Amino acid sequence: MSMGIWTELQIVQHAAVYPMLIYLLKISRSSFVVASLRHPVLSRVYSYLADNSLEIYMIHQSIRHPVLELGMPFPVNLAVLLFLTFAMAALVHRLVVAVQNHFDGKRKTEASTEYCKG
Repeated sequence: MSMGIWTELQIVQHAAVYPMLIYLLKISRSSFVVASLRHPVLSRVYSYLADNSLEIYMIHQSIRHPVLELGMPFPVNLAVLLFLTFAMAALVHRLVVAVQNHFDGKRKTEASTEYCKG
């Protein structure tokens, strides 16, 4: 935030964060939040957002400007932007999972052959 200037004053920034963290912890333990986490539809939405948050951020940041430059009216451009963001983020997430599974499978077979060589 301060680009290395006044690093000794970072305690002020942290002091502001801790009360918010404690408040968010209290909210997370409320009966409304616990009930919404147990709801079948809402829990799926929460898990989707948690699993794809990085992909959603990367896709949104890369397509936001081109979509807004198309000059569509307000509700349409927002709907198109959200649809493209979530659809492309789901696609990227599936590709990442496939690549991870591919490399995990190779690691497992390499580890088992190294163990057999022994």
